[in-house]
Amino acid sequence: MTLNFTADEWRTLTTRERISRCLGYAEHAKLLSESAPAEVREAYLDLSQHWLALAHEIETTRFDHKATAA
Repeated sequence: MTLNFTADEWRTLTTRERISRCLGYAEHAKLLSESAPAEVREAYLDLSQHWLALAHEIETTRFDHKATAA
């Protein structure tokens, strides 16, 4: 998994691809937390939660837009 991207690249992704990336980044951060030093473990877990929240927000917004467009 590539862990870097540009804003231009992000804009070219479909909604499903954005959600998938967010979920992948969340999982990666969680895995990193398991072997991270105690001083930064919580930061990795927080990062994972933020990626999960972003994925959820993208999905929710996606369905909200579809519902209002119908």
